[in-house]
Amino acid sequence: MKFLKNLILSKNIKSDINVFIKENFHEKIIDNYDEKEDVLFIVDTKLRNFLKIKNNIKFIKGGEEAKYLDKYLDLCQTIEKNKFNIVIGIGGGSLMDLIGYTLNTLNHNIKKIILIPTTLTSMIFPPISGFFGIDMNFKRDYLKVFGYVNEVYIDQSFLSLLSKQSLKKQFFCSYILGTYFDSNLSKLSLHYSKNFDNTDLEEFLINSIKNSMKFYKDNYEIPGYNLIKYFIKNPIEINNKFFEIYSSIFLLLSYISYIEGLISLEEFKMILNDTNEFGVFNKKIILNMKNNYINDYVTDIIPGKNKNTLKYFSVNEINIYIDDFINFIRGEKVG
Repeated sequence: MKFLKNLILSKNIKSDINVFIKENFHEKIIDNYDEKEDVLFIVDTKLRNFLKIKNNIKFIKGGEEAKYLDKYLDLCQTIEKNKFNIVIGIGGGSLMDLIGYTLNTLNHNIKKIILIPTTLTSMIFPPISGFFGIDMNFKRDYLKVFGYVNEVYIDQSFLSLLSKQSLKKQFFCSYILGTYFDSNLSKLSLHYSKNFDNTDLEEFLINSIKNSMKFYKDNYEIPGYNLIKYFIKNPIEINNKFFEIYSSIFLLLSYISYIEGLISLEEFKMILNDTNEFGVFNKKIILNMKNNYINDYVTDIIPGKNKNTLKYFSVNEINIYIDDFINFIRGEKVG
């Protein structure tokens, strides 16, 4: 029998955040809370036929549209009107953002927030960073709030619902963590993307989450996430091309690392080729990369062989790096 494994994120907050890992554990959560009148389940519509929830359930379509203002206002009204005190969210990262933002801004007595991520990306980057955002004025995460949830449950059984192609791309997220902390994690991510099975998957998830926690503990976002919003004109672009956009930004950070002398040219080219192996390299997106919104400065973390570096970019610096990066990629035979 497999026991429920627990990772704890300790920060300067009221209480620690518990991340539990166990396959099929979502069934126990549903059994424990489904009969309680003050509990609301908020679930991605794609899971309508997968979960057996009898009572209070609200379905919301996942993807970037879940973070729109009308969804936020509707969810506020549902919680207030029915006086729900416990909220359990089951879905991908965008739905986690909506729930976290709503419950950390709503003036309502919420006793407990439980989130169950259902995509590999939202498992590897669990909703414990301390920040939740919704979209507005055609800008991603235009509104952000600082806040936390009580418990997060990682249940790998949901991965069986993802297409092979989608899963392959999502392993790129753990690959990124590996470039910052553990080269073996990057190698294993590439292996899983090509030959996915459940062998040692739980340990793989635990290792990935431990590494993402290293960023969260210091109040940093996952590298590249902070930059995404500056390179898209409308958040809806993310729905179909998230990994292509995200990989382009990560490659930009890696290129800057090469220019700064933190990694070698050979190491950068290896990252470039690996990105193509995951099926997320998109030369067209890179060649059309443009800073749309940075008008002051922005920070992000660039990877290094011996040390990762928090870097402040002025608007002029980031534009110069982008131009150099585009010229480099234009001459490479990748993709």
